[in-house]
Amino acid sequence: MRQDTEKRSNGLELTVLVHQASGQDCQGCPRQPGCTRNPTKGRVVKRYQGEEALERLAQRMKDPDSQRVYRQRKQSVELGYADLKEHRGLRVFRGFGRQRARAQAGLVLLASNGLTIMHALQRRQRPKQARAPQETEAA
Repeated sequence: MRQDTEKRSNGLELTVLVHQASGQDCQGCPRQPGCTRNPTKGRVVKRYQGEEALERLAQRMKDPDSQRVYRQRKQSVELGYADLKEHRGLRVFRGFGRQRARAQAGLVLLASNGLTIMHALQRRQRPKQARAPQETEAA
């Protein structure tokens, strides 16, 4: 096993673990016809670092209890992300570079949090306004 890095077109470098079986191992293997086309060269298997975490997540999401929890999360937490992407412009960044993208994301999140606080304060004040007319009618 050896460790390499793969460079993606977007400049991201990923760590890859490369497992290579020799041709002799493949020629004696009963699974060889379904595993490799050229048994004399052997077989190379690449796994990205952290790929096992994705497999654990996929396995966990097959569980009905996990699916139920995700359906609940989808109705509460994920709506905020959808709002940021669809209504607040975080689907596409307007500037070039990581610094400008972070600045845009930070400003959008600040504005979104401000709106959330404003709506919470308005909800808190509504019952007081609703009670005031009733008290004056009773007097």
